[in-house]
Amino acid sequence: MFITAEGQSTLPPVYIISTDTATDHVLPDTSWQVMADPGAKMQLEQAIVSTLFQNDNQKVNYKNHVYWQRFRIANCMPGEIKIALPESSFHADLFAKTHDGEWEHYTTGTGVPWSRRDGLKRIPAFTLSIPAGDTLILYKRIYWNYADAQPDTMQITFSFTEKLVQHNYVDDESHYMTAIQDAFLLGMFILSITINFYFFIIVREKEFLYFSLFLISFCLLALCSLNDVFLKESPHLLLYLYITCNSCSGFFLIQFVRYFLKTFQHFPKWDKYLFSFSIFQVLVLLISCFLSALFQVNLSKTSHVSENTVKLVNGVSLLCVLFLYIRNKDRMIRLMLTALIPILFLQATAYALAIVNGLYYARFGAQDISGYKSQFNSIAFFILILCYSWMMIIFTWVLFLRFSDLRKKLAQQSSLDHLKSRFFANISHEFRTPLTLIIGPVEDLLRDKNTQKFREPLQYIHRNSKRLLQLINQLLDLSKLDVGSYHVNTNRDDIIPFVKQIVHSFSSMAHHKNILLETRVDPRLKNGLRNETQAFYFDEDIFEKVLYNLLSNAFKFTGEGGSITVSISLAGKDLLELGVEDSGTGIPAEKLPFIFDRFYQSDNSHKKAYEGTGIGLALVKELVALHNGKITVVSDVNKGTAFSCYFPLNKRIISAGEIRRISSDPGTILPDAKPDEVSQEKVPDNSRPTILVVEDQQDVRSYICGKLREAYTVIEAKNGLEGFETARKQIPDLVISDVMMPATDGFELCALLKKDILTSHIPVILLTARAEDADKITGLETGADAYLIKPFNSRELLIRTRNLIELRNKLRKKFSKKLVVKAGEIAVTSQDSRFMQRLLSTVEKHIGDEKFSVEELGREFAMSPSQINRKLKAIINQSAGAFIRSLRMERAMELLKNDQASIAEIAYETGFSDPAYFSRVFKSYFGFPPSQVTAEKNLPLKD
Repeated sequence: MFITAEGQSTLPPVYIISTDTATDHVLPDTSWQVMADPGAKMQLEQAIVSTLFQNDNQKVNYKNHVYWQRFRIANCMPGEIKIALPESSFHADLFAKTHDGEWEHYTTGTGVPWSRRDGLKRIPAFTLSIPAGDTLILYKRIYWNYADAQPDTMQITFSFTEKLVQHNYVDDESHYMTAIQDAFLLGMFILSITINFYFFIIVREKEFLYFSLFLISFCLLALCSLNDVFLKESPHLLLYLYITCNSCSGFFLIQFVRYFLKTFQHFPKWDKYLFSFSIFQVLVLLISCFLSALFQVNLSKTSHVSENTVKLVNGVSLLCVLFLYIRNKDRMIRLMLTALIPILFLQATAYALAIVNGLYYARFGAQDISGYKSQFNSIAFFILILCYSWMMIIFTWVLFLRFSDLRKKLAQQSSLDHLKSRFFANISHEFRTPLTLIIGPVEDLLRDKNTQKFREPLQYIHRNSKRLLQLINQLLDLSKLDVGSYHVNTNRDDIIPFVKQIVHSFSSMAHHKNILLETRVDPRLKNGLRNETQAFYFDEDIFEKVLYNLLSNAFKFTGEGGSITVSISLAGKDLLELGVEDSGTGIPAEKLPFIFDRFYQSDNSHKKAYEGTGIGLALVKELVALHNGKITVVSDVNKGTAFSCYFPLNKRIISAGEIRRISSDPGTILPDAKPDEVSQEKVPDNSRPTILVVEDQQDVRSYICGKLREAYTVIEAKNGLEGFETARKQIPDLVISDVMMPATDGFELCALLKKDILTSHIPVILLTARAEDADKITGLETGADAYLIKPFNSRELLIRTRNLIELRNKLRKKFSKKLVVKAGEIAVTSQDSRFMQRLLSTVEKHIGDEKFSVEELGREFAMSPSQINRKLKAIINQSAGAFIRSLRMERAMELLKNDQASIAEIAYETGFSDPAYFSRVFKSYFGFPPSQVTAEKNLPLKD
């Protein structure tokens, strides 16, 4: 570095232009100098006198994003020359000192609005005229943007203006032809976007949406590249739009392929990879654009290599997925493969070559910083446009074929929906006639004083017939809504007493369940309706059905001691809010979006705690919508649920067509107000067999128990868990259980009973409304002895009950005649066989212990004396004490026959402390004293 006498650093050597044959001129490193301006505050006067200029080609560092360059160019040609200095930075100021000593200021750059660019505009470039024999001194201030073009060098290049214009097609005539070509291609893309988006609106299939989004992103990318026609005055917005579209276009293409080929159905593992990679790709591309900002350094090569690598993996991944469908014979899939495979192959090849050769492209802006030459770029861009045009045409055609198929399917589905609605309407009407003939006579019988002894079963019939009628009415309402024949006629009336009357009809239910039921009225609404400043028009039938269903739902899911609040209030200026809030079980967040779907039930397992068809809330939503309202729901598990219905105020709604009369009977049945009681007989009658009935529906449980009580002792349980505990305590002779119950279902109850040593011998009859063979097989596999389908014949239930109990009695009688029962002879269940084997081993182990009693035996098995007695009575019809005594007598007989000891010694060995008492027990058991055995060794045993 040399300093002049005036304190100014030495200028770099002059670069001399002596020929115009070269297209591009690259200044040697010795012919230009560079200086960082960290504070971005240096002015030209300060730069001229600065001593910080250096002669090395620095790499752009974004911690110092402002740089100054200076160089000199001399014209040694005979005439004036015009040169162009392309500018790749986001913003650049050029100061040129002419021969008369004046400084001229020029501005350009990719981030400079079109109207403020000096020189060439389409390709940002400074243009200068140098007279013959003149030398220009040039100072350039450069502002780099980390998200824009990221060059690896600040090398200075220039070209002759005419050649640059000719070479890059930026003259008006060439650009005019290019603009026509670009406009034609963009027009095709926009047309395709419109068609595909229309397809999506009609059929709602996501492949049309994602292909439209892919085309939109590609069009925006193309428009961003044509920065002379799109957002010319907003280069910053154009830059970030380019980055966003470049990052998302690959994501949209992958999603389109996923939904078109249905990879989530055919190749779920590949689909998960594609979905994950599509998101990863967007993140990598976005981060790579702003990587320099994160680290404040120039990471141009790293950034571009990462982009090229991700796009290469994207192309290869899609190719791999497409090759999985090569053998698919579907015409549309084959056409799509034909269109997409060549493009993806060329794209993957291009990115692979770019990575190998270290080439990178400008994200946005001047072409001269690219590793490609401009002519190569033009050819590549032209080929790319042709490929994408081919893909667009084929894909649009394929999607049109898919659209046609979907339209046919939708038409068929619509026809089926109409047939289904007509079927529901017809079948509902057919059901109503026989139900009328059931409900009417039953109501007459209930009013007749001579039928009091049949009052309970008549109430079952009446209550469940009305429940069935409600279900039929709801199905009929849904069918009317489907075909658009449900008419609305609103009348102006006072909504407050109407709502209070409906809420009051639930007061008996609230009292029985100990639920706090209250109604809250907004004073503003009350005053507005009273003063007639507000008017509410409502359809009584619709409003009644909505409120009845919401209250029934609240009572169903709210336990004893809970609360339910019905509120009517103003919501804004023109809305009335009807709210029903409970403190029940709540709804899980993941299931909330589906609760208004038809036939949806949040718990569809055998263990569901609450009955339901999935119709009520679906009907509520559609009726509210028919009333020009909307419904929302908020719920917290174990805290409660709040439904809010919003209806317009001061607006009357009348459906077109015939106005129907308002029905005074909403056809809605209140939930059963009778508490769910379970009667337990604490002291079973030992003279009769004991049957345990496990059923969660009280009416069904009461009906079964009523049929059985004439011949059996009946105990009850309302769910599987309670039934299992009751069975272990009471050891019934038979268990009759429903399958679908809360907490523990019938299948699990049966399995628990058969695995437990206390209850393994108890026969089980399963009752269920599920008539599928798979359910029946499941029940039998768990050890059920019989499986009856609802509605069952009560005589069949009684016969099966009697037969199973008689079969067990015969087995008991068979074993009770035997002096000693061997474990292998117990063929009721393998669990009972193992129990008897263990029982025999335990008694034999303690056979010489005079203190070994039934209590000691029970402790060995963790049973009470009564439990082990009932267990043995149920299996072999012997008490535990008799069983122990029989084993001791058999051992004594065996020892006496073998003449191995005296009678006294044998008495001690078999658990008797008194030989005389032993002789009396022996004689009572066998019919002769032990002394007779010693005298006659071959006496036969007693039968």
